[in-house]
Amino acid sequence: MPCEPRKNQHLPYIEPTIRTIAGGLITVIGIMLYRHGEKSMLWLGMLFFISLNLFQSGFTRWCMMEKLLKYAGLRCELDEIRLLSKHLQESAARQAGYMDTLNLLSEAVLELSPQGEILSFSDGWRKLLNHEADIDKPPGNFLADHVVAGDTEVISHMLERIMHSQEHVVRVRFRLADNIDDERWVEGHFMLDRHNMARVRIKAVIRDITETYQQERRIRRMAMHDALTGLPNRSLLENRMAQALAHARRHGFHVGVLFIDLDHFKQVNDTHGHKTGDRLLVHVSEILGQKLRASDTLARWGGDEFVVLLPDLSDGRDGMKTVASNLMSALKQGLAGNAAESAVTLSIGAASYPDDASNPDALLALADKALYFAKSQDRNTLRLYSEMPSEQA
Repeated sequence: MPCEPRKNQHLPYIEPTIRTIAGGLITVIGIMLYRHGEKSMLWLGMLFFISLNLFQSGFTRWCMMEKLLKYAGLRCELDEIRLLSKHLQESAARQAGYMDTLNLLSEAVLELSPQGEILSFSDGWRKLLNHEADIDKPPGNFLADHVVAGDTEVISHMLERIMHSQEHVVRVRFRLADNIDDERWVEGHFMLDRHNMARVRIKAVIRDITETYQQERRIRRMAMHDALTGLPNRSLLENRMAQALAHARRHGFHVGVLFIDLDHFKQVNDTHGHKTGDRLLVHVSEILGQKLRASDTLARWGGDEFVVLLPDLSDGRDGMKTVASNLMSALKQGLAGNAAESAVTLSIGAASYPDDASNPDALLALADKALYFAKSQDRNTLRLYSEMPSEQA
């Protein structure tokens, strides 16, 4: 059987230059032995054969010595080239697999400079931008260039935090501008690459959260708005009242609260059914909302009761009277064409800050007390808490 070379990867690889030098040294040794009386042609022949092959193997790809070196377990030149080539191919395959994996992900993987310039990206970035444009690295291709103008400050703040804080990961949400409706919400996780501080880079993973964000917004809206009319509910009203009072204290304004009840609403419900009553509530909320300022809040308190918050009034009493009068007139005109709804009018009780109370709960309680006084006296009217008889207040 032919002799197989030993495969020992732990033995060293002899560089061609070393082999050439070794061949030259053996030749010198052979000459010195010959000159000092060594006349054995066998020994001298072996020395010159080995030296010649070693010397030759430094310049050629094949020689008898190459074969002998391989049988001795040493790697020859071609072996080394093949081994290096194999390592390079494996490394390239791993890198290609890594990039393929990144490109298959729905997330975008980016590398940024400390200034926010995009240095590299996966295919997921093009998918997020909804186009196949050549954005390899055009001048001025910064992350902020692809963000809605109103959200660029989020990117600036994120870069500041990632570079000057001890946070390991900074998570932010923002909108991408490269979309028709500018409503592509994404969430980015940004991390400073601290392994090579001489070449500072920021790693980022960005994913589309549009559906998640819209779902969260719907849930928040459901939690803070009335399901039937879409108006703010009690929770949102109380939050806005607290903000309005804090602003009024700082700037010396009045804040008005109107507590509204629909007269004869029960009669509409009993006669025409609850569906008609629900449509009437929606219709009333639309009519009242059209007569209020953008800064005012119309909220549904429950049943057929509504509350109007009037912030930043220069005069609480006169301002509330004007708004209440406008609401009554608008409702009368808006319901005039429907016989079932035309009998519905408004009873309104009003209280103001700082004349009557200084906190939301007290204002609501006093406005509610004024409302019931209005209903007990004469419906379709306004009663201010400050103008109620002392025995009723």
